[in-house]
Amino acid sequence: MSREAWEFVLLELRRARLSLSLLTGRRTAAYLVADGLLLFSLAFDLLVGGGSPAEMYLQAVLLPCLILGVPVMADAVAVERRAGCLDLALATPRADLYFVRRLAAAAALMALQSTVVLMVIWLGSTMPFALLYAVVQAVLVCALLAALVLFWVLRLRTAGAVILATYVSIAPFSKWFFSSPLPSIWDAKATGNFVLAPWDSLPWLCDCLVLGLGAVAFYLYARRRLIRPEALLG
Repeated sequence: MSREAWEFVLLELRRARLSLSLLTGRRTAAYLVADGLLLFSLAFDLLVGGGSPAEMYLQAVLLPCLILGVPVMADAVAVERRAGCLDLALATPRADLYFVRRLAAAAALMALQSTVVLMVIWLGSTMPFALLYAVVQAVLVCALLAALVLFWVLRLRTAGAVILATYVSIAPFSKWFFSSPLPSIWDAKATGNFVLAPWDSLPWLCDCLVLGLGAVAFYLYARRRLIRPEALLG
């Protein structure tokens, strides 16, 4: 990798760190403790052999995203509103991407943690499951949550209202959002413990298609409002 590429990567990582620090503020330690407790609970279940595959996916991916990820992302615009500098933020170059980058950093961190935890479960499990499929679905879950939060932070003024609206918006997607990929792929059908045969992938593909289309749709609706920054000041 060239020097310019490394500098670009480091710059983006620095921007992501700053975005996350703005979102969490003084509550960073509290979020870390809560996340650690969730992971400890999952580790305990793995050690004692308790919990079904569906419960493991819930603890590994869904709970951290819903309990911690959504409240963190809900402050994406509220930070500037409380500080009284929203107009300055919207006056920056490429203001339409200002809040998108902030939420993308949080979603990327959630997806990274989900991937690492799923890999640990995959490495330590005695039964094979298709790791790639579980990771892809977890990433799409994070993308859908980020798109939903982006849609609402541009319309509602308080973080609490954004959190509530996001949870309510998940309801139409609940069949696919809460569908665990592990029960259907936690078996010997996995080819090399990584992927499934095409005919065994159809239910998973349907879930991913709905999650992906939902994320794109909500992002595009939010994007329409982002290109009119004056709407956020009303």
